[in-house]
Amino acid sequence: MMMMQIITTTTTTYVLFTTTATTTGMDFSPNYEAVFREIEQLKVCLDKALLYESYALFLEAKGMMNEAHFVYQSGISRNAEPIEKLKKAHAYFLERMQAIINACSHKKVDGGSPLNSGSNCINP
Repeated sequence: MMMMQIITTTTTTYVLFTTTATTTGMDFSPNYEAVFREIEQLKVCLDKALLYESYALFLEAKGMMNEAHFVYQSGISRNAEPIEKLKKAHAYFLERMQAIINACSHKKVDGGSPLNSGSNCINP
C-alpha cells in the first residue's frame, strides 16, 4: 500500500510518499536538501514524522550521519506524529551507527591483543 502526501508551496509542488515497508522519499525533486529547507522555512508539515524520517534517510545514504541524527532529534523535539514511529526509526538509525563504529574498531586477533595497523610495517 502506498501512502502519499502532496505539499504545495508558493512555487513548487512536492510529493512525500511511503509504502508499508520502510522505503520513504521525496523522489520527485532533483534537489532534496533544498526541498526540505523550503518546507521547513514555510513551516509546512513540521508535525509529520515522515518528513523527518525521509530526510534523515536521505542524509544517511549520503554519509551525513551527524546531520541525519540532528534531523531525527528535530522531529522528536517537535513531537512529529506518529512520534513512536519516528522514535523507532531513530533507534534503528542509532543501531546502524553503533554497528558501523563496532566494525571500524580494532579487533583482537586470535584472542591476543588488538591488531595494531602500522607499527610493524616496513616503509619501502
